[in-house]
Amino acid sequence: MQCLRMLVPPASTSSGPGLAASLHSNMPTATDGRGRCRYSRRPTVRPERLDDALGAPPDDEAALRSSLDHALSDAFRERQPDVVDGIVDWRREDDATLAGWRAQTDALAGYKREWPLYECSVPALVIHGSEDPVVSPGHGRRLGDGLPKGNVEVFDGARHLVGVERSRDVNDLLVGFLEEHASREFE
Repeated sequence: MQCLRMLVPPASTSSGPGLAASLHSNMPTATDGRGRCRYSRRPTVRPERLDDALGAPPDDEAALRSSLDHALSDAFRERQPDVVDGIVDWRREDDATLAGWRAQTDALAGYKREWPLYECSVPALVIHGSEDPVVSPGHGRRLGDGLPKGNVEVFDGARHLVGVERSRDVNDLLVGFLEEHASREFE
């Protein structure tokens, strides 16, 4: 069964935690004594946690800045204040409203995957920051481990927006992954 091409949403979207959390839910974690799969419980990513951690009114600069505390490490924010300013400016002009954030997280809460991860027959790459306070790095690891052709890369010290914090490393990883798999035929 071909279910996914890649499990790497763009770093500028907030779909990453939803994808990891929803795909991980009901993932086979072990087999029982009869060879049947046992399934894990839904991860502890709650919609209100995402709203509180990342959502902010677009007209409140202080709230926009503080929402990045969960998304970007202290070290990155200190080293790259111009990038932080750019994200705040972008969010002030183009970010979703709080109602939009809530609609997205409500959709995540109601999502039910209809197929087990072990049926995914294509290579998949899961990228996660080791210090992500929004979605536990353990969820990313379990997601990658549950995919037969899954590969998990955890970037030390990065938070939720690992693609921003470690953009060169993530881009190199993505290019390598695509070069390795782009011309292959999948069952």
